[in-house]
Amino acid sequence: MSPKDRYNDIKYWPEGFGNLNNAGRLRMFKLGKFIRRRYSNFLTDNIREVYSRSSDVDRCIESSQAVLAGMYPPTARFQWNPDLLWTPAPVHSVPPPDDYILNEAGRKYLAEVVSEIRLVQKSEAVKKLYEESVKERELLERELGYEYDMFYKFKCTYSTLDIEQRAGLELPAWFTPELKKKLYRYAGIAFSLAGGGTENLKRLRCGHLLDDITRRMDIASPGGPKPQEKSEFQQPTNAPSEVTDRK
Repeated sequence: MSPKDRYNDIKYWPEGFGNLNNAGRLRMFKLGKFIRRRYSNFLTDNIREVYSRSSDVDRCIESSQAVLAGMYPPTARFQWNPDLLWTPAPVHSVPPPDDYILNEAGRKYLAEVVSEIRLVQKSEAVKKLYEESVKERELLERELGYEYDMFYKFKCTYSTLDIEQRAGLELPAWFTPELKKKLYRYAGIAFSLAGGGTENLKRLRCGHLLDDITRRMDIASPGGPKPQEKSEFQQPTNAPSEVTDRK
């Protein structure tokens, strides 16, 4: 949140800052139902067939549980409480400093990631972004008291304003649909650059995740040891998805 944000007070956020709310839980549950429909010929009714791993962040763990609840509504043989149509699901996590798969870097590579981000800040891509967004940056710095000295702050600003709008909070008149559209574009560029603005940054951000995925694919391939799980569900915070979403 920015220094001048009127909704910095915790009273506006009954779930706490940065936590999943009911709307988010419902979206994740619906995502799970969509996955169930999409892969109905592949998934069974046994929740043990999926391996779920999450960043060790409350909203990520809760999101994983909500998705799995949508994916695996209990059938008769797994229904343990007639008053609750829900199956407990194991979600694995590792403390952020030691998580090199879903955390942005983990303790071991943090200094190197920071160094790469500084290189991205000096890149032509960021220079072009700043040139394109002069008017918007001036407006945001004036209204929010937030200096855009690092490119990824576009992502933070858009995310904050979008969350406040989704929460039904009244936003200032200067946050017009046109500005939101431009901020969405700038945030998308910043999101992409933060995850893969350099080749080394891509490796640092997502190398361990891709290695884990390929290792599990090798295990499941013909001739490999037969795994118990048929699928794997990963719930990161940001960075790994920033890289894997890039075309």
